Amino acid sequence: MKKDDRFAMRVDGAFVSRLDEWRGARRPIPSRAEAVRHLIEKGLEAEAVEAEGRDGGGEQLAG
Repeated sequence: MKKDDRFAMRVDGAFVSRLDEWRGARRPIPSRAEAVRHLIEKGLEAEAVEAEGRDGGGEQLAG
C-alpha cells in the first residue's frame, strides 16, 4: 500500500471512546489515524511473534 492510500472504517461510539482514552494517555497525543495505525501495527507484530512460536518460525499466517 502506498503511503497516500486512504482507508476508511466505521466504528461505534464505544470504540471511539476507547481509542480516545488510549490516545489521551500518550504524549504528544497522536491523531486518531496515527493511533489506529500504531495499534494495528502492534497487533500484527504480536500475531507474527505468536505464529513464530507456534510454527517454529517457519510459516506466516495467511490472511
